[in-house]
Amino acid sequence: VVLTFLYYFKLLIFPHPLTHDYYFNQIPYVDVSDFLFILSFIINAALVVYALMNLKKKTIASYAILFYFITFSIASNVLFTVGVLMNERFIYMSSLGFCILAAYLILQYIKNPKAVAAVFIVVLSLYSAKTFTRNYDWKDSFTLFRKDSHHSINSAKIQTSLGGDLTKAADSDIQALRDSGMIKTFFSD
Repeated sequence: VVLTFLYYFKLLIFPHPLTHDYYFNQIPYVDVSDFLFILSFIINAALVVYALMNLKKKTIASYAILFYFITFSIASNVLFTVGVLMNERFIYMSSLGFCILAAYLILQYIKNPKAVAAVFIVVLSLYSAKTFTRNYDWKDSFTLFRKDSHHSINSAKIQTSLGGDLTKAADSDIQALRDSGMIKTFFSD
């Protein structure tokens, strides 16, 4: 669960590749001594401590961080198990906190208004392009499962869903051939 927080940060910053489900075996089990677990724990603890220390100052950064963690707490598997380790949709509301913090940091550290506008245009263009291209994957379940099976090779759920849709498609094709008379069943006259 702690490791998934690191994966969520990665997807917020660089949303590629995307998949609709990170089922068990897709996210590796790690021990508390694993480097990625420790890194995730330190980053998240530092963010929470920073936000709480600056809460009385009412800073934008503190608000954004707390917004992220409070809205994410519902689906994070920390308070209670939600049935799956990770899903991109779980940080939909939390991403607003990320966006507030990113905008705040850009405005704090880039003083030239034209440079700020350029950064915002580039960031908005890149995220919009990713959203636009990902929408094609959601055409139907078969398209989604086929696309995501390449990125989630260890996800039993996605692989099973794709197999089910392939079986349905094959059964449908065989029935269509039978109906057209192009093939006859073994027991037909």
